Amino acid sequence: MGRYVVAPYIIQTKAKGKRGSKARSLSDINGEGLSLERAICNILNSSVKRGKTYSDPKDPGKSFEITNLRICQGEAIFMVIEPGRRGLESEIRGDGKPGFKRSSKDSEFIPLRHIIIFPENSHTAIVFAERFGHYGVITFLRTCFQSVFMRRLSTVTMDFDPLTTLSALRNATYKKLSFRAPRRKNPDGTLLDFAPSVGIHVDLKKQKRVKDLETNNGSIDANKVFGVLKDEMRSSGMTAPVDSTGWSSAITVEMVNGQERTFDVDNDGPALVYPLNGAEVNGETVPGGIRPSDEVFVAVCNEILEQIEGQYEVSSTTRLPKLTKYLDWESSHYDSWEVDYYDGAESDGDTARAVHSEQSGIVV
Repeated sequence: MGRYVVAPYIIQTKAKGKRGSKARSLSDINGEGLSLERAICNILNSSVKRGKTYSDPKDPGKSFEITNLRICQGEAIFMVIEPGRRGLESEIRGDGKPGFKRSSKDSEFIPLRHIIIFPENSHTAIVFAERFGHYGVITFLRTCFQSVFMRRLSTVTMDFDPLTTLSALRNATYKKLSFRAPRRKNPDGTLLDFAPSVGIHVDLKKQKRVKDLETNNGSIDANKVFGVLKDEMRSSGMTAPVDSTGWSSAITVEMVNGQERTFDVDNDGPALVYPLNGAEVNGETVPGGIRPSDEVFVAVCNEILEQIEGQYEVSSTTRLPKLTKYLDWESSHYDSWEVDYYDGAESDGDTARAVHSEQSGIVV
């Protein structure tokens, strides 16, 4: 079942062509006083004034639109980005309401919230990106930013990367691991209806460093995680599975502040992802099957900031502005740096939808 989650990313700018160069200050990314906030605002401003959707050049049935943009000057940007999909014929039904038939030419848009925070005196901006199940738009946003930087800022490069457990928890430790075997299959490759899925849980006697699982390319090595299982079972006189193909694993990490979180491990390393549905906010559990409120979204984002304190120049006072502090977007305050990457395959029949500040979904 799909659920809403938040995934954090980091944005840093560096001098182009200088290997190993340090990230530049958010307040001056080009040596001429241009702030990262101003550069990003210039890019987003072109989206507000655009008046039509962006079309994915690799998929004619996929489009994107920024339907709301608000700002707390000098602190953060709040936006709603909607990925659109067409090509499916369906009917939308409500309880006791007449249905609405959706043709294959109609696009279904899913609103996803994003906040970019610019911590004071920092070199790193942090992006909180909402996803619903597999639906997300971070590739769209990254491509918009990086393509314009390449064209507009000849001396600057932009890194826009996921904030993974490795980069966020380099000094963290772990003591608990869990593993789950794939379900058995028939010879034809189909899953057996009642085949069990074996689970193994490992509690280590001593805390170990997360960085011990690091690979040379800076990710978490799933093979090393599985190696811990083999070592622990061997020391207990048990035999670990010889073939780990298809197995899934998770690692419970103790953060620097003493809190624990569990992350799934895959070949690219565990992503730092926080659920919105199921989160505990103000002593209450956010139910599934609904789109959590903006207050919940901000609360979970602030929880992430708490857990990465001391890294990326995030301090105990680094928190998102209250929703009431975000103001309507004023296009006249910014230049417009056009994004042309998505203009190569405009789909027939795509109609523009106006961008209205009242569509923000922000509770003021």
